[in-house]
Amino acid sequence: MKSWAATTYGIRGARVAAGLLAAGALVAGCGEDGDGRDDPTVIVEDEQVQLAGHTFVAEEVDGHDLVEGSRLSITFDQDAMSVVAGCNTLFGPYDDADGELRWSEEPASTQIGCDEALSEQDDWLRTTLTEGLEIADDDAADLVLEGDGLRIEMTREDGEPSEPPDDAAQYSARLNGPPTAEIGRVVLLTLSNTGDARDSYGFTITPADAGKVRPRHLTVESGRSGKLKVKVLSTPLTIEVESVGAGPGIDTFTIR
Repeated sequence: MKSWAATTYGIRGARVAAGLLAAGALVAGCGEDGDGRDDPTVIVEDEQVQLAGHTFVAEEVDGHDLVEGSRLSITFDQDAMSVVAGCNTLFGPYDDADGELRWSEEPASTQIGCDEALSEQDDWLRTTLTEGLEIADDDAADLVLEGDGLRIEMTREDGEPSEPPDDAAQYSARLNGPPTAEIGRVVLLTLSNTGDARDSYGFTITPADAGKVRPRHLTVESGRSGKLKVKVLSTPLTIEVESVGAGPGIDTFTIR
């Protein structure tokens, strides 16, 4: 199935953000022998579903209407998952014991202003994944989640898993904003420093003539956010975040 994703987070950026909470989390193991996430799979009806190191995007959602123009994606680290649906990013340690996917602790969240519909969607996601969803044994998609009249079919959109950088907890960031924009519009994005150290960031737009970003560099304290404006000249365009502390590719954001 072809993904209709409107916002693309680089796998490294998503794993880095999720790693902030994962560092001190105690999470239940998975797999047949219960030896933790050294074997990053969950067993569902004798089938192995690999979660850790991958990002999944919803292709079909039955039982709930997503806000128009938004998309739902879930990124899994070894110990944490990061969820976004067009507004804030929710991230925290998760549990997939017995084929049930849920947050094992109250998730943290970026704090950007969203319209009411997207804010309510964030609340729905927080509640749904706190209560938990069954990982279904179904060939309809790469990952199928079900529960209480809800069915979500998801496609894996990333490559093979990679090890998180050693400085993941110290230097990490998340870029958020509207997933779509008209040509000629100026879009306001929020960069949240989700690491535990003050850091400076640079921004690169691809293709280079697809837009203009101001400011080109931004310094943000740990746990704080900064704003940047992007003038959209053509779509899709991708903004890549580079960190002085962690280097390029710390996060990416696509506007379509």
